Amino acid sequence: MLARTTRHVLRTTINSTRSASTKSGSQGLFAVGADQTLEQFRVYHKTHFASLALVPIAFFAHPSALSMPVDLALAFVLPLHAHIGMNWIFTDYVPGKPNGPARVALLATTVLATLGLLKLAIT
Repeated sequence: MLARTTRHVLRTTINSTRSASTKSGSQGLFAVGADQTLEQFRVYHKTHFASLALVPIAFFAHPSALSMPVDLALAFVLPLHAHIGMNWIFTDYVPGKPNGPARVALLATTVLATLGLLKLAIT
């Protein structure tokens, strides 16, 4: 019962956010408005569980052959998780258009963070 109610509230919230961004005329990219669909919400939770599993593995398996693949996975999972979560914060607290300069700056920051973590994982 609680899960059904939660899903209904989530769908209603996402649909109202999506209709508000459609009314304002900004469709945007998936990466810029990363809090607009139910699929993006699912990706956010999948990255949450992936980081929950990968961080302890990375910590305990550091000097081994498993270290590099785990570090590469974390280099993608952590920035993606942070990007989607920050988009929700921007939706709630940043005034203006949903796909404004704050989201573009966040996308640039996410790309730079991913590239930096990939460099650290490879070297």
